[in-house]
Formats: sequence, C-alpha cells, structure tokens
Amino acid sequence: MFAKTDKIDAKLIAQFAAERNIKTQEKQSRKINDLKGLMALRRALVACKRLLKAQMELQNTKFAIAQANEEIKHLDEKIKKIEKKVLSLIEDEKELKENFDILKTIPGVGDIVAATLVYSSCFEISVAEHASATT
Repeated sequence: MFAKTDKIDAKLIAQFAAERNIKTQEKQSRKINDLKGLMALRRALVACKRLLKAQMELQNTKFAIAQANEEIKHLDEKIKKIEKKVLSLIEDEKELKENFDILKTIPGVGDIVAATLVYSSCFEISVAEHASATT
C-alpha cells in the first residue's frame, strides 16, 4: 500500500486530467468566485487551528490549554459551516455538481480536494467527454 503524499496525488490528478481531456475555464461564474472565497477562508481557519495546536504544546497551564481547546472547538465549528456552504453551492449548480462527482471518483479525492478542483481555473471537466471515455 502506498502512503498518501502530495507527489502521488499530483501524479494521479495529472493522469486523470490527461485521460479525460480536461480543459481550462474561460470565465468564472459568481458561484465559482463564492467558492474561491469560502475555500480561502477555510484555509485561513485551518491554518489558525494548526497554530493553536502548536501553541498548546508549549503551554504548561491548564487555563491556557483550556482556552486553546475552546478556540479550536470554535474554529472546527466554523470550518464545518463553511464546508457545508461549499457543498451546498456545488449541489445548487448542475455543472459544478457533475464535475465534483467526477472528481470524487479519483481514489483519495474527498470533498475538499474535489471542491478545490471544481473552482480551479485549470480544471473544467467536460462531462460529455467523460461519459464517452467511460462507455
């Protein structure tokens, strides 16, 4: 079994893109811009959470650790809300949903990676090409 690494993921995604004739996207819809903004906010919150966890390792008082744990819990709630909104935006737009579902067929690609690729300017999947390639 292989370990999951960025190098392996990148190779798998590049192979997928080559096999499916993925093309670049020329214009971006408002929903895609909304997705970009939400995913940027999510990345920032995840980074804050990571910093708090690192700080917790340096703390030696129960109060500081409790405060950090409280903040991490709060960040987790915010991250979950953002992820829910991201998935809702994708569900509401047929083409985004179709592309999202196709991307999730790649082993190891979950909701967050698929959502990121759906709005990425270098990944617009032609569903018709995908359908013809798989039949």
